Amino acid sequence: ALQHYISIELLDLKEDDIYIDIASSQSVCPDIIKKYYTKNIYRQDLRYAEGINGEYIGSNGDNIPLKSESVTKISLHCSIEHFENNSDIRFLQEAFRILKSGGKIVITPLYMSLVPVIFTSPSIWSSKYKHSDSFPQFTDGYNLILDENMRQRQEKYFSPKSLIEEVIEPFKEKFDCTIFYIDELNDKALDKLPRFTLVLTKK
Repeated sequence: ALQHYISIELLDLKEDDIYIDIASSQSVCPDIIKKYYTKNIYRQDLRYAEGINGEYIGSNGDNIPLKSESVTKISLHCSIEHFENNSDIRFLQEAFRILKSGGKIVITPLYMSLVPVIFTSPSIWSSKYKHSDSFPQFTDGYNLILDENMRQRQEKYFSPKSLIEEVIEPFKEKFDCTIFYIDELNDKALDKLPRFTLVLTKK
């Protein structure tokens, strides 16, 4: 709910916006947006049937079958850290293509660490996604930590340096970038959640 609140606030949604929820799976956020903000929504996920089926889009996040400059707002909730083998960067290139000028992306949370690291659970590599290879392809230069408790093929944490090198600098001519940090959380249940959010606005 906190992620959805943050993205809705930062997207500043309007009735005529065309919104897409990336890696949506079973998220309720598109339902909230459709009810209160704009009827023009898409939900994208590689688990959906391939192609565009009403508001559902079955595809990889880096190859979305929509026309160029056809959407205005995009959000990702607890998902980009699972994009393997630089597909997170390829997604940003694809998002630039499908966004109209002035369109906005909100990525929340943005997983950050002092060093670039990827956590992975080898026991679920071949069963997590129906289209997955048995062995994930990890981003070069990231430290790997095996953690069977997380039950994910990967969770990628940028370091400040890797975020600059992979996102900020390569896309500086395409997007204005703002990073938000949640300070002074008074709820212990939220204390361990990642506190960063990345907002990209197409130039």
